[in-house]
Amino acid sequence: MPRMSRKAIEGTYFHVMIQGHNRRYIFKDESMKRKVRETIFQKAQKNNVKLIAYCIMDNHVHVLMKINSAKDLSRMMAGVNTSYAKYYNFVKQRVGYVFRDRYRAEAIYSMNQLINCIKYIHENPVKAHMVSSAKQYEFSSVNDYYENRIEEDVILETFGDEVEYLDKITGIYDDYNFIEIDNEYGEKEFESFEVVSTEFKDYDFHKEKDVYFVAEQLKKRCGATNEAIIKFMNLKRATYYNIMKRMKNLDF
Repeated sequence: MPRMSRKAIEGTYFHVMIQGHNRRYIFKDESMKRKVRETIFQKAQKNNVKLIAYCIMDNHVHVLMKINSAKDLSRMMAGVNTSYAKYYNFVKQRVGYVFRDRYRAEAIYSMNQLINCIKYIHENPVKAHMVSSAKQYEFSSVNDYYENRIEEDVILETFGDEVEYLDKITGIYDDYNFIEIDNEYGEKEFESFEVVSTEFKDYDFHKEKDVYFVAEQLKKRCGATNEAIIKFMNLKRATYYNIMKRMKNLDF
């Protein structure tokens, strides 16, 4: 399979996270984990979205997916949130918000980032000290890979090699800052990175003040990761971090 261009990766692969409102443990019971997994599978199929990896934790869910359009992503996640919220409120005999925000999403910009995102998702239960090995956790896709339950077309489209894909999703992480459950900006709904970033496309990222201002806006409004901002600005990682450090130390 030919190597995917940055444009192709950026436009079709997304890491998505949903989280319980006020960090509530909305997936704590096994029955609830099974319900949200079933819902994710159903809504993905309905909206022609291909699931690459997932992990369902007690109060949040990570999903890596391949989409055909932003509308497919939006419709799928709206369906997941609405369907599961109705189920959760019925079971708990309550009313009100179930999710912290609609969802958070980040585009994947390279094959290396894609592979590391799969590793990151599968290692969530290990990092949370729920299991000692990712393969011990029932509510993720890790064993779908090890037991050859991933659809062949997903393997070929994602990795380009049906035989050696397991080698690519095991090993040491590279330094990527994927979206996490907590952030410093509190309870709010995040705007779409793809929409908001267009407002800043004409800024001069050779100017440190522009870099700092736009980065802060993208973090506050979109919950954007440093990795996504670096890719958007087309900067070297060291350059970006040095600029951010210098500008934070200045007194405006």
